[in-house]
Amino acid sequence: MIDPLTLDELREDYGATPRRIDTRLLPLTRIATGPKQPFPTVKLLVMSALVYGAGVGICLALDERPELGMMLAAPIWMGIGIGMIRAASPSARTGKLLETATLVEGRAIKAHGRLYQPGDEPEVAAVAFSTSEDHRFDRLYLRDVVKKVRAAAEAKTPPAELADVAARVDADGPPVKVPSSVAPDGETWVARVIVDPKRLPEAKLVDHAVPLLVRPAEGLAAHV
Repeated sequence: MIDPLTLDELREDYGATPRRIDTRLLPLTRIATGPKQPFPTVKLLVMSALVYGAGVGICLALDERPELGMMLAAPIWMGIGIGMIRAASPSARTGKLLETATLVEGRAIKAHGRLYQPGDEPEVAAVAFSTSEDHRFDRLYLRDVVKKVRAAAEAKTPPAELADVAARVDADGPPVKVPSSVAPDGETWVARVIVDPKRLPEAKLVDHAVPLLVRPAEGLAAHV
């Protein structure tokens, strides 16, 4: 059970980095970020040859049976292999990003209607947020950005400079940076995130606010 926390409580618990991946953050490691890494087949083969070769070589040097070296190498091979497979998994990459991600307060540009009523079913919302120190909790600044982005997304033909941003409001993909002509700090982004009402103090969106952990350049924007 994930307890709902206010923004002030989140800032106290998760404002500092690096942070520990606790029970609240662990489910967020399932969020896909970046391209899927291939299974480390070649690395595993090379590692196997080195580990077993070293075990057999040591036994031969000590005039022991080669089978003993293979038996001794087996647990080492398993430990290293499991570590390599875990490191290649998407959850490991996302977990590393979460350890140093920036805590921000995003603002919903467009969200599923159910998120504005108390509930417990996660739904998608398009949000704007800033990673700059001056604006990551600045609601007035973000409200102005949201107003402009929403207008572009609702326009039949959005302005050319906001075409990519407007497209992200309705289509999945990595976070998109808002041009500085619209968001002057140059560190404002738009992303689509899964909002979990069970994490919100009133089990719904209030004042369009969504607390997030973000590393937008690496594809991470997660409702915390």
